[in-house]
Amino acid sequence: VGVTAACTVRKPTLVLCTSAVAVEQWRAQFKLWSTADDGQILRFTSDAKDRPSGRSCICVSTYSMIAHTQKRSYEAERLMDWIRGQEWGLIVLDEYRLTPIRGIQLS
Repeated sequence: VGVTAACTVRKPTLVLCTSAVAVEQWRAQFKLWSTADDGQILRFTSDAKDRPSGRSCICVSTYSMIAHTQKRSYEAERLMDWIRGQEWGLIVLDEYRLTPIRGIQLS
C-alpha cells in the first residue's frame, strides 16, 4: 500500500521503519513495484548512508536514525540536514505501533 501511495501522490516520500532489515525490504519493494531505481531511493541507516542526488525522491530510514539526538558523524549530519530540508509529500510510518519512539520532529 505504501509503494502505491507514493506512486500515486508523485511527491517526495519518506518511509520510516523499525529496522535496517525493513529499510532494505522497502527498497526492494519500491524497485519491484515502481519504476524507481537505486538513484531515486536513498537509505539512511547506521550502515547505509546513500548520498542524495537530484533524482532522490524516496528516503527510507529507521525511526531510531531520525530520532537520534546525540552527536552524529559528519556524513549522517549532512544527510539529516537534507532530510530536514525536504518538503515531503508523503511520510509512511511502517509498523509504528511496534516502536517506542513518539514525537519525532523533522524540523
